Amino acid sequence: YGYFVSAQGNCRFASFKGQQVSFFNIDCSKFESKGTKWKTHAYKYWWQGTLNEALDDEFEIKSDGSFLVFRTYLSKNMENKIFK
Repeated sequence: YGYFVSAQGNCRFASFKGQQVSFFNIDCSKFESKGTKWKTHAYKYWWQGTLNEALDDEFEIKSDGSFLVFRTYLSKNMENKIFK
């Protein structure tokens, strides 16, 4: 479970270590993240930006356009403990 936020340009997002995050490019030709497990770029297809992970209590996006961010409420490890 989680939530979406729309964003544009350069942004910082509150997070926590292990939070699952996904990025969906709307119209960016430049898209870079700092503080995520996997490198990002201006994805052509929406599925390409899914299943990333925050490394600490915030992450940063540098972009030249609009995008969506999905963040889970719990870390993957916490979900496994609660729902089993």
